[in-house]
Amino acid sequence: MSKIFAVDPDSIGGATCADVTTTVTGADVDDLIVLYPPVLDAGIVYGGVMSIASGTVTFRLCNVTASPIDDTSKSWRYFWMRRTG
Repeated sequence: MSKIFAVDPDSIGGATCADVTTTVTGADVDDLIVLYPPVLDAGIVYGGVMSIASGTVTFRLCNVTASPIDDTSKSWRYFWMRRTG
């Protein structure tokens, strides 16, 4: 399954990372979620999926600059595959 969802992270301090949680209804710990980020603001780097549990997916965004960045809301895409067996 593939869907688009909006992400509007809080401001991320300079040289720090923030975990962002989004809802993927029905997703479970054994599933595979692949996120495809949009073009992010300069200095923001997508750090990958951190966890999947009971309909929520947590991923990491990092600010590689010295100053805080408040990235705007953007549309992301995810691909979700149910693991069986």
